[in-house]
Amino acid sequence: IIYLLSPDKIVNFLNESDFNYLSEIIVSFNLSNILIAVVLIFFIKNSLFFIINFYEENFNYKINLKFRSDLFKHYLMLNYLDLIKNNISIIIRNITIEANHFSSAITNLVKITHDSIMILIFLIFLTYISSIEFILIFIPVLMAVTAL
Repeated sequence: IIYLLSPDKIVNFLNESDFNYLSEIIVSFNLSNILIAVVLIFFIKNSLFFIINFYEENFNYKINLKFRSDLFKHYLMLNYLDLIKNNISIIIRNITIEANHFSSAITNLVKITHDSIMILIFLIFLTYISSIEFILIFIPVLMAVTAL
C-alpha cells in the first residue's frame, strides 16, 4: 500500500537500511507487477482451500446421510417383534446421534489424511528450496518428538 502511494519511500528506506540489493531489485522490476502476482497467488491459494473445504463438508454431509438412511432402513426391515424388543429411544438415538458420531470419525480420518498430505508437500517444498536449513530445523524437532 505504501508503494502504491509513494514508491520512492520504499527505495529510500531500503537504501538507508543497508538493503541496497533489494532497492536495486525494486527499481529494476516493476513492484506493482510483483504486488499483483503476490495477490494473485494468495487468491488462488485461498480459492483452492475453499474448494477443498467445500468438498470435505459435502463428503461429511453425504456420509452422515448415508449412515442414517442405512440404519433407518435396517430398523424398517426388522421383524416387528424384534423391533419392539428395543427401546424406541435407543433406536432414535442410534439413528440420530450414533450415526453422526460414526460419520464424524470417518470425516476426522479424512481430515487427518488431508493435513498429513499438506504437511508432507510443505516439507518436500522446504527441502527443495533449502535442504540444509530444513535438516538443521528438522533434526531437533525429530529429536524432541522421539524424546516424548
